[in-house]
Amino acid sequence: MDKEKSGLLIKNARTKKKYTQQQLADKLFVDVTSVSKWERGLSFPDVSIIKNLCNELDLSIEELINGELDKSDEAREKAIINTIKEKNKIKKSSNKIITVLLISFVLIIICIILFNRKSSINLVDDSDDLYEITINYLRDEEFNKNPDASLKDFNVFYSYHGFGIEKNNDYKYVYMWIYSQSYYLEEGDSLAISGGSSMPIKATFKNHELVKIDTPSSGGKYISSIKELFPSVIASQVLNFDN
Repeated sequence: MDKEKSGLLIKNARTKKKYTQQQLADKLFVDVTSVSKWERGLSFPDVSIIKNLCNELDLSIEELINGELDKSDEAREKAIINTIKEKNKIKKSSNKIITVLLISFVLIIICIILFNRKSSINLVDDSDDLYEITINYLRDEEFNKNPDASLKDFNVFYSYHGFGIEKNNDYKYVYMWIYSQSYYLEEGDSLAISGGSSMPIKATFKNHELVKIDTPSSGGKYISSIKELFPSVIASQVLNFDN
């Protein structure tokens, strides 16, 4: 683990985000001298704030440890190796208590890296048409199942926000928030609302064919069902979008 390389990476990332050292320190609830020491390679950020630091500077854990911009699998392995090497180097000149603390540090870092790797998803940007396919399917369902569909000028309005499309082998998962409103004309041509909804959905596609659409549970199980349906990086967006 090269503290000077990591410090330079922190400095460059902070400058890119247009933060001062004081602004970054305030965001992390640390003293500005801590930020200064990191950037000068005099110390390394405490494990308790590494994840928040990386989030603020748009860095990964492995990039911070390696001191270079690289999110590849090789970089993750290198980060684990660098952390273990650091443990071994300090172990030679440390007492038993420091060694135990450092081993705990290594385990926490490895857990964070593995957790981030597990929670990462393969988002694609070449399948935006799946949003429209999903909307068209829902619109057809409304026309087929809504008892008011036979009334005068019945129609359905849809709008949506796309959180992302995940690819996993032959499957693609479309994460979106939809808003719908169905309506028709009453006597005298006054507009009447038939129904509507506003909710997140997960549409599953296989080989570009829609397989199913999942929606979260209501009531007390809403938040837990969101976390089950959506990857963590998407679930947090969904819950914030809801708020």
